[in-house]
Amino acid sequence: MDQRDVTPLLSKVILFRSGGFGDILLTIPVLSILEIKFREVMLCVPGKYHFLIKEFSSRILLFDLDEGEDQIIKHASGATLLSFWDDPEWIKKWEDAGVSQTYIFNPRPQKGEHFTKSIIDRLGGSVSRFDLDRIWLMPKNNIPSTISGDLWIHPGSGSSDKNLALSSFLNFAEQWLDKQEENRVFFSLGEADSSIMTKLNKTHYLNSTRIDFCIFESLESFYCKLVKHTGPFISNDTGPSHLAAMLGLQTHTFFKSTRPDIWAPLGPNVKIYCADSVPKRIL
Repeated sequence: MDQRDVTPLLSKVILFRSGGFGDILLTIPVLSILEIKFREVMLCVPGKYHFLIKEFSSRILLFDLDEGEDQIIKHASGATLLSFWDDPEWIKKWEDAGVSQTYIFNPRPQKGEHFTKSIIDRLGGSVSRFDLDRIWLMPKNNIPSTISGDLWIHPGSGSSDKNLALSSFLNFAEQWLDKQEENRVFFSLGEADSSIMTKLNKTHYLNSTRIDFCIFESLESFYCKLVKHTGPFISNDTGPSHLAAMLGLQTHTFFKSTRPDIWAPLGPNVKIYCADSVPKRIL
């Protein structure tokens, strides 16, 4: 079986997707292509991401990756299988269960085109890099937004190697507060960002009445807060940056250890910076 050949896709597709928040978000445009090409789209993904897929589409049949494959493998017969696991024994199991064709994708490419475009191209889709920079997620309810003078800063990520120095984020916060008296700054942190929280606590910034912060315990609570935001968003190459971009927010993303040509957030209002040449002013 040549997994790199692109042939006409069939009526049913099963996609296995593990990875971090950003990985899931960069897969959403692929789901839009699959919905066009297939009558049935099945996605096996960790349960914590299910709310996000439901925000994107009500057509996709969801399975919890953390609960194993027993429920979804029953649908294997005649299906096209898409996965990021290059495990011959696992692939053979699904072939024995009846899948008709298998596509295996590299989860961490080091060169080539943008990650999302490369997957769509492999599937025989036709999409330009420009076409991918649009709003992908729109709140289903009419959610009241915050005032436009808010700046949202998310100084962490899933890896400290990706993080811009906290001092740079604090500098952007000071500039934003100095622009107008009504401007405010909101800092968000994840549960893995305890070291950043410790550093913030040692500064005077969190004592300001114009600065708020929150440590989010779940991705869903983060999403529910972010969809109410209308101002700019600043962060590293991390899932929250991808989410802000896909919601159409003015998104400023710093890349330190990863390649923006492959991993840039997808959205209509994204600006990319390299952490080794941080501009003094970005807003």
